[in-house]
Amino acid sequence: MYIVIIGAGRIGRGLARSQLATGQEIFLIDNDPARVQMLRTTFGSIARLGDGTNVTNLREAGVARAGLFIAATGDDAVNLAACQLARQVFNVPKTVAVALDPENATLFEALGVDDVVSLTDLAMTRLASVVPSHPVVRLMPLAGRNREMVALKIPAGANVVNRMLSEVVLPYGSSVILVIGPTGQTEEPRPDTVLGAEDELIVVTPVEGTQSLWETLTEMP
Repeated sequence: MYIVIIGAGRIGRGLARSQLATGQEIFLIDNDPARVQMLRTTFGSIARLGDGTNVTNLREAGVARAGLFIAATGDDAVNLAACQLARQVFNVPKTVAVALDPENATLFEALGVDDVVSLTDLAMTRLASVVPSHPVVRLMPLAGRNREMVALKIPAGANVVNRMLSEVVLPYGSSVILVIGPTGQTEEPRPDTVLGAEDELIVVTPVEGTQSLWETLTEMP
């Protein structure tokens, strides 16, 4: 599937990395030259400098042939406008938008965005600290609904606490794209990232692997 992502911040880069690992064709648009250059250096010609609400930029990125369009910038207005252009001008079959303001999530849905991810949903995982089971919070489906983005919190005392991410065997096809510490600090995951108690992980995983993912990250000695 050809996937176009607007916004190459932590979420956009993480999604791109995970989808490239599964063989998807990815292209990103961002208005920050440093981000675009970093992506080109790391992954090759999969990114361009541009505006996600500019029809010419979208056309040159090949949005007309995209099967999925994701708007993940830090501006709700840009995310909404970009998704509307993708659907109305280029007939993209599925659009996904990140909403920073939770009050905008309902508006996005009313205006035709197929899936809306409110960053407030990420905060919901903090409630897991008072729920013994530390449940998985399903954030949004991806790539034909065979994959999904989920969030979960690592309980104190879990086997993975104080282990590097490279030492943890995740279910096949699962990829951690963001680590949120107990005080709210965010970190782009690296192989040497050490997992801590009450860290929240944002993970892209096959739907059939979600239960196994939860078991891996919450298993106690």
